[in-house]
Amino acid sequence: MPDTAPGTTPDASNLNETIEAGLRMRRAALVLEHRDLDDTVSLLGENEACDELLLSRLKKRRLHLRDEIARIDGYFAPRSIAS
Repeated sequence: MPDTAPGTTPDASNLNETIEAGLRMRRAALVLEHRDLDDTVSLLGENEACDELLLSRLKKRRLHLRDEIARIDGYFAPRSIAS
């Protein structure tokens, strides 16, 4: 429940700050997971007896993480005003 008085709405800047803080935390978690997957994929790739299906799924997950990180980065990218 928000910290506002009954009948009032939360300040938009506070809401934006909360959203941005959440996105930053999410991005940090995604980067960590991506790094871990990168290490795992590298190790499995060196092993000739590795499960190719597992390796393929891990690579797909890693790509999905990279795309999600890019989407979050796009949120923070400066926007130009079209004239």
